[in-house]
Amino acid sequence: MARGLQTAGLVAVLCAGCGTASTPVPANTEKETVATPSFPVLAPDTQEDPLAARIDGPQPVPEVELDGLHAAVEQNPADPGARRNLAMGLFRSGYRKEAIEQFEEAARLDPTAARLMDLAHAYGSASRLDDAEAVYDRVLAARPDVPVALYHLANIAFTKAELGRATELYRRAIGHDPNYLLAHYRLGIALKTRRQWVEAYQTFGKVLNLEPGDAEEASAFENALYEIAMLDIQHGELKRAEETLAVLIESNADHAQAHYGYGQLLLRQGRVVEAQRELQTHAQLRSRHKPTGTVATGK
Repeated sequence: MARGLQTAGLVAVLCAGCGTASTPVPANTEKETVATPSFPVLAPDTQEDPLAARIDGPQPVPEVELDGLHAAVEQNPADPGARRNLAMGLFRSGYRKEAIEQFEEAARLDPTAARLMDLAHAYGSASRLDDAEAVYDRVLAARPDVPVALYHLANIAFTKAELGRATELYRRAIGHDPNYLLAHYRLGIALKTRRQWVEAYQTFGKVLNLEPGDAEEASAFENALYEIAMLDIQHGELKRAEETLAVLIESNADHAQAHYGYGQLLLRQGRVVEAQRELQTHAQLRSRHKPTGTVATGK
C-alpha cells in the first residue's frame, strides 16, 4: 500500500523499541449476568469461516430483492441459509429489529460459530452490547482461538469502562493473530486511556509495522500515526511530532485530527497564524465528515 511506503523511513525511527514485551495486565473478572436467546449446543463449523462474518454492506438492498428473500424463507423456513440471507438484506436496508430476529432464528437452526458471529455482530451494531457479549462468549467457549471474537469482546469491555479486561482481551486476540492490526491499535488506545504512555507508544508503533489490508485498517494505521504524534507533543518531542503529522497530512489531507494536532503543536511553538489555519481546517473537515460505526462492529 502506498501509505505504508510513504511512511517507511519514519516508521523505522518511530518504532525503535517497539518490540519490547508488554507487561500483562490482570483482567477485570467481574461480569454481569445478561439475557440472550437460548440456542442448542454449539455445532462444529462446516464451510464458512467465522472470521469472515461481516454483515454490514455498502448499500441498501432493493425492495424487490427483499421480497425475493422473504419468499425464500416462506418456502423453506427451516433453511438457516435463507434466514441469514434475509437477515443480511434487512440489516443492510435499515430494518435492524427484523434482521436480528432472522439472525436469531438462523443461529437456532444452525448454531455454528459462523452463525453466532453473525448474530453477535448484529447485536453489537444495534448497541445491544450485553447480548453481543454473551454470544461472543458462547463462540469462545467452543473455540477459544477466534481472535475476532476476542477483539469484539475487548471493544465491548472498553465501552463499559472495563479497561483491565479490555486490555487483556486485546492481548489475547493478538496472541492468536500477531498481525491483527485493529487489535494492536485498540490495545494502544486502551493503554493510553490507562495512562500507560510508554506501552501505548510502543503498541501504536507496532501498528506501523503492519500492512493495512482494507479501508478500516488503513484508517487505524493513520490514527496510530496521529496518536504517536500526540504522545510526542504531550512529552515535548515537538520536532518528531511535526514530522509525523506532516507525513500523515501528506498521505491524507482530509484527516481532521491530524490538522487539529498540528494546530496544537504550532500553538506550542508560538506560530499562531499557522495554528489558526490548521484548526480552521480541522473544524471544516469535522463538519463535512460525521463519525460512523459502532464499537462492537468491524473486522
